[in-house]
Amino acid sequence: MAIAVLAVALAVVAVASFSLSQPAGTKSFELDAREFGFSQVDGGPTLRVKAGDTVTITLVNIGAEEHEWMVVSKDTLAVALNPLVGEGGEEELKRVLGGHPEPVFEGAMIHHLEPGETKTITFVADTAAS
Repeated sequence: MAIAVLAVALAVVAVASFSLSQPAGTKSFELDAREFGFSQVDGGPTLRVKAGDTVTITLVNIGAEEHEWMVVSKDTLAVALNPLVGEGGEEELKRVLGGHPEPVFEGAMIHHLEPGETKTITFVADTAAS
């Protein structure tokens, strides 16, 4: 049961961590969303960009469940991946964070990606994420 609830929590709040440190440019990524992770069987990749980069992310839902995806801070990621929070599902995550998680960069979120659907977002990594 805990694994199923954790899977739902990860599907609802799937995240990527960004490391910002080099000169500005343009970065593009394509991720496959599935249950329990993104573009990997377990978890997801760390996407590395630089402060000032324009980032384009295309997310393809190859799973059987709807997904929501966003770029969050490392602190929010740590809370979302905590097994005790995962057992409580989305409501426990909201309680611990004081509300629904927010993306760390404006526009760095994809809402309601249905199975088989593809969406692309572009945003500027305008500050160093922590």
